[in-house]
Amino acid sequence: MLKLISLLFTGLFCIYASLAQAPIADFTAAPLSACVGETISFTNNSSTNGGSDIQGYGWDFGDGNASTDESPQHT
Repeated sequence: MLKLISLLFTGLFCIYASLAQAPIADFTAAPLSACVGETISFTNNSSTNGGSDIQGYGWDFGDGNASTDESPQHT
């Protein structure tokens, strides 16, 4: 449990927040090598590690293309 306290002018407020476990990122790609024009499939195997649900995914393929799919494909 984290407690944040701030003095604002003549007031006081407290915020209580629970710190969740960070998710564990894990994925596989198949095939591991491909020629130009061939598709690679990425499979997401990430887990929440006992924390909150994963809110979204972000994949940057390094060639100007990106995806927010959980398990994308890229050609």
